[in-house]
Amino acid sequence: MAPTAVYSPVKHEHDDSGSNTSEEDTFLGGQRKGGATKSTHEPLHPLALWTFIACLSLCVVNIALLLRETTRAESVVDLDKLDRPSTYIDLDTLEWTEERLAKLPPIVNYPIVMAPVSRMQPHRVWPEDPRAWMTHEGMVSPDEQEVLVTQDVSMIVQFRVLDHKMERCSVVAQIPTEAEIRARNRDNNVDLDGVTTVQVYRLDAQRTLKRRELSYATKPPRREHIGDFKVSMGHLNGTAEFDCKERSLQTFEVACPGRRCHINFWQDRDKPVLAFYLRQTHSLVKKA
Repeated sequence: MAPTAVYSPVKHEHDDSGSNTSEEDTFLGGQRKGGATKSTHEPLHPLALWTFIACLSLCVVNIALLLRETTRAESVVDLDKLDRPSTYIDLDTLEWTEERLAKLPPIVNYPIVMAPVSRMQPHRVWPEDPRAWMTHEGMVSPDEQEVLVTQDVSMIVQFRVLDHKMERCSVVAQIPTEAEIRARNRDNNVDLDGVTTVQVYRLDAQRTLKRRELSYATKPPRREHIGDFKVSMGHLNGTAEFDCKERSLQTFEVACPGRRCHINFWQDRDKPVLAFYLRQTHSLVKKA
């Protein structure tokens, strides 16, 4: 028979003991015995460990702050109640004479919110912009608001006091004569039941009213009676003057005191003015 070849690994020249095997022999031996080798890992560097701990700590802090802010959401400052800073710097230092005071005309301040509310339909909300129409350029919204005051319907009006030291106010109604209305070729008919007396109440409102949510059920409560005045064609009538702080909100309800009461028209700022508005006069004091 032919001799059988036998594999015999070659020893390293430094392996004089005969008991140690080479790396190749160890690898092959490991494959024969277990089919896998034992792997070793480098220990985690201290810098990487501390970086991981720092990131984990920051995540915990962020989550804690987020939960804290969520629980404090109710204590967030109401922006509507913040006082508006004055833009009239150092005007108080000016010297006012009688001649200069006489040249200060009243300010006509139109409502920023105006809406009828019905006592018989307490949850009814009047349309916000019923005279708007669509064009190719988009929605056109005319600056017109409906005035409607009857035995069952009152008007909510809200103003922001304008200008510097114009802090004497009165709620007024200015109605032109029929001849003046026809002369301007207006299609605005004034439905007025003769000479009508209206009552004006101040409402307890500290923020701007939301027109689309305003109804008799949601209107602010009455705080005080400001006064009465008569509304008639060809006259400008209003309440007695009262103090109104610069930049403050002034909110009122215009109502009818009796059965014989009906006022209905659309506000028109073009002359002759047809509107309910806040009339402001100066509160400055003459300086010697």
